Amino acid sequence: MVPPRQSLLNSKDASIHELGESETRDILFPHQQEELTQIAIDIGGSLAKVVWFSKVKGNNEFGGRMNFEKFETHNIEQLIDFLKGVIQQIGIPKHKLVIKATGGGSVKYYDRIKEELGVAVDREDEMECLITGLNFLVREVPNEVFTYDERRNDAPLVYEEPPKELFPYLIVNIGSGVSILKVTSFETYERISGTSLGGGTLWGLLSLLTDADNFDEMLELSKRGDNANVDMLVGDIYGGDYPKIGLKATTIASSFGKVFKAPKSERKKFREEDISRSLLFLVSNNIGQIAYLNAQAHGIQRIYFSGFFIRGHPVTMKRSTMLSISGLGNLNLGAVGALDVLPTNCSFPLLRSKELYNPDSIDLSDSRLQYYWIDLLDNNLKDLVKLVLQWQKDTENVTGRAAAFESIFRDHLQRLRKEPHAYGKLSIRSLLNLREQCLREMGFNDIFETVKKDENTVALAQYSKVVAEMDAYPEAERIKHLTDNILAGNMYDWGSHSVQQLLITGELVFQNAKDKVNHPAKFDDLEQLTKKLIGPGYKKAVIFVDNSGADIILGIIPFARYLLSKGTTVILAANTRPSINDVTCYELDGILAEIALTDFVIGGAIKARTLKVIGTGSASPCLDLRYVDAELGVECADADLVVIEGMGRAIHTNFYVKFSVDCLKIAVFKNPQVAEDLGASMYDGIRIFEQV
Repeated sequence: MVPPRQSLLNSKDASIHELGESETRDILFPHQQEELTQIAIDIGGSLAKVVWFSKVKGNNEFGGRMNFEKFETHNIEQLIDFLKGVIQQIGIPKHKLVIKATGGGSVKYYDRIKEELGVAVDREDEMECLITGLNFLVREVPNEVFTYDERRNDAPLVYEEPPKELFPYLIVNIGSGVSILKVTSFETYERISGTSLGGGTLWGLLSLLTDADNFDEMLELSKRGDNANVDMLVGDIYGGDYPKIGLKATTIASSFGKVFKAPKSERKKFREEDISRSLLFLVSNNIGQIAYLNAQAHGIQRIYFSGFFIRGHPVTMKRSTMLSISGLGNLNLGAVGALDVLPTNCSFPLLRSKELYNPDSIDLSDSRLQYYWIDLLDNNLKDLVKLVLQWQKDTENVTGRAAAFESIFRDHLQRLRKEPHAYGKLSIRSLLNLREQCLREMGFNDIFETVKKDENTVALAQYSKVVAEMDAYPEAERIKHLTDNILAGNMYDWGSHSVQQLLITGELVFQNAKDKVNHPAKFDDLEQLTKKLIGPGYKKAVIFVDNSGADIILGIIPFARYLLSKGTTVILAANTRPSINDVTCYELDGILAEIALTDFVIGGAIKARTLKVIGTGSASPCLDLRYVDAELGVECADADLVVIEGMGRAIHTNFYVKFSVDCLKIAVFKNPQVAEDLGASMYDGIRIFEQV
């Protein structure tokens, strides 16, 4: 199924931005090219939300972010003043700009917004925007959907992958009131229920019962409260649990039940914090129960709770229902849905099971491993900053930006020590992506650019000699030496701290790298691989490549050249945007063009379109096959061989993943903890060949 609307927004490789307040955290769009001339607003009865797109200041390359902000609706003048500032900031001429407005306030304040801002205002249907926004976040942005189940004591909050079948579902939108919609397709929905008991109810009653001035203050009060001082619990009636019907002693039997029983003289002694918590439970429990009964009545298994009332607040999530619920992490669905979005990612088509796919090879739920990886990145941070200062010394304000990068990344690591799942499920992949994101935030889009160029120049000078040596071997020996060269090239990894020191001192040359790699039998399927390759060969191979320099030029390209000589079409899948010293698809095009001047096998294959370079849609040192560029997905659908190269792509991620076609995983262990976790030793190479 495809969504009904076309769009301007390129959602390829979108991710949640980890800076900022949790309720207004931005979403990054690293591949956005086209200027987005829309600002979206959702004006509800209590709150108004704003969404707009901006590019990083001074960065003319692809990419940007979707920004979020909120205001109380009764302060509409603050919203309008803020929008004036946004319009001035993004610098788009007013005659080109359109405000996409939804919510009841888009009708009430339409004339005022249009007149004061001097721009076109398009009103969009509130429910359509709500559903479009949810569909976008569920399918396109990782870690935006979570379930919360208080019965999972160790990890009540679990982030969800996009479901195999999105429809049907209920969306419970909790604003001032509550609307419950049944959604059966991208275009088909109906409002089946609702209640006036919503966020506005809580806000209004707490305004009468406490001195809190706004919703945030009220929620903070509830965090510090104990509802047992106000509510009558099952334990107050039975003296403990009532196990026969499954009620715990802490279950609320009567909201505010103890207030009624208290003497008049003591009623004013009830604490605001306890009142706030009790009232929050009252509203949340009722919304959850109404939603559950509607789901039962309509035979629907999945309920999404959305709205600013939820926004990751643990009390509201816990009380919304006694069952597991699905919530949305960044809850400006209406405003998001007012923007037009065209998904450009897809799942890699050759996964054996898309539903069961988990990219991460190592489970970081163990606190020991969490601390190891957080400490490792923290300890290596100063060395990385030194490299930034050395290689980016001619760029503007490099010292200030490098210090800011070090500060914000270390702050994130400190938060993750306290809350490992603060930004979604913690993994090696998410930590490495977070580091790359912080670098880009400070304007360091490609800190290894100079190093990559230098290493490419050195490797290109050796290319013809290496290829001639490979061609001289009998085929079986050639396969061994070709794959040995890939493993040697994979040692040139600036993302590995142990190897980084060898690269800085110049101790790592190609032959030394080859000698350093071990070949344990349990990870080496060279014999099976050789038998298969010597045979009739493959129709089409897709190779997910890794590093620049010797890795791509002396390792992967000679191997691809061998496959081409066997009549195999070869797709080289490279990062779309920079990450450490990984080669990008644009750089790889340039490398192949230079090689083609003297290597007629490569030149002929490029001309015949049997050798192609396609971007993965990623800017990560790891490989998440749930989100690859749609063009790559189409091109690879009929491939019969998958090759995944590099520690980030074949060890940190995808080590255990199975494919529907033959697969070669080839990489070197360059981290002692990962090696230990996966039963290897440092510098063990893997040539894991899995046949179907």
